[in-house]
This record gives sequence, C-alpha cells and structure tokens, in this order.
Amino acid sequence: MKDTTERTPGAWDRGALWATILIGIVAAGWTLVTAVLRIIEIAPNRDVPVPASFADTEVALPVGDDGGTIAAVADRVTVFASDMAPITVVSLIAATVIGALATVVVIGAICILSREIIRGRAFSTRAVGAVGVAVLTAAIGWIGHWLFSTMGTNGALAALDAVEASTQTPAGPTLIFGIAALGALSAAWVIGGRIQRETEGLV
Repeated sequence: MKDTTERTPGAWDRGALWATILIGIVAAGWTLVTAVLRIIEIAPNRDVPVPASFADTEVALPVGDDGGTIAAVADRVTVFASDMAPITVVSLIAATVIGALATVVVIGAICILSREIIRGRAFSTRAVGAVGVAVLTAAIGWIGHWLFSTMGTNGALAALDAVEASTQTPAGPTLIFGIAALGALSAAWVIGGRIQRETEGLV
C-alpha cells in the first residue's frame, strides 16, 4: 500500500520553500540586529525617540506658504524623551525584546514547517506543532509588545510633562481578523494531521 504520510512537492515548490527559509534566516538576523540597536538607543535615556499615537489631536504644522502654519490632526508622532523613569526605560526595552523574540520564534516555526513540507511531511507532528507555536507566539508576542510599548510611551510623555496619554488602539478589526485567521489555520492543520494519520495505509 502507498504511504500517505509523505508527499514530496515538485521542484518549483521546493525551490520556493527553500527561498522562504533563506529569507526567514535573513529576516531573523535583521530583526535581532535592529533590536540590539534599539536597545542601545534606549539605554542611555537621552533623547530617546518614542513613537506615540493620539486620537484627533489638532496641531499646527509649519508647511504653509512662506513658512505659515496649517491645521492638522496628529495621528502618530515621534517624541524625544530624556531622563525617563527607570520603569519607562525597562518597558521600552521589554517591548523591543518581546517583539524581536516573538518575530524570531515565528520565523523559526515557519522555517521548520517549510522544511517538513519539503520532506513531504506537511502534516507531521513537528509540522503541526510548528504551526501551533507560530500562532500562539504571534498572539502572545503582540499582546506583550503592545502592553509594554503603551507603558513606555505613556512614561515618555510623562517625562515630557505631556498630560495627554497615548491612545494607541489595542486591536483594530484587521488585526483581530488576522489573529482569528491564524487560529483557524492552526485548527485546520491539526485536523489535517489527524485525518492523515487515520487514513494512513488506506490508499
């Protein structure tokens, strides 16, 4: 009987999957380097650039004719803060570390999944586990990154004596849909793996 546990993809598909793995390795390295540079930028606690989001905050921008100002609504800006409270510095660093680690783990899981597909084991235990790890890490990593980023942003604004708190939206409809879609993908992979195991040897 034919073994249904292995279905090796064609040469073109294998090439695309190997390209995905190589791009993932480069992206993971770039993510770590960027994170280290960001931490080096934050640690001195001097003129640290901190992104902040506001809701419907009117500002005057000097971009009119002859240097005149025009009215605008600030949505996302970057402030430069110094002498922030230690907890603020720690929060900004934690957000950077969590975001970087979550990204690297997700990339690693995708690379493992790609390797399993190349070997013809798309629904192996390792492949199903990689999908689950990617989905769980993406969700937890995003929540942690958002939480510490918000704490850091509010702390930076407090150091600048800005009374307006950051109003970063915890989740938009697109992001919620994306997380739900990833959850559905994980469930589908688990079900696919179970079906394949149950039908082994039947074909």
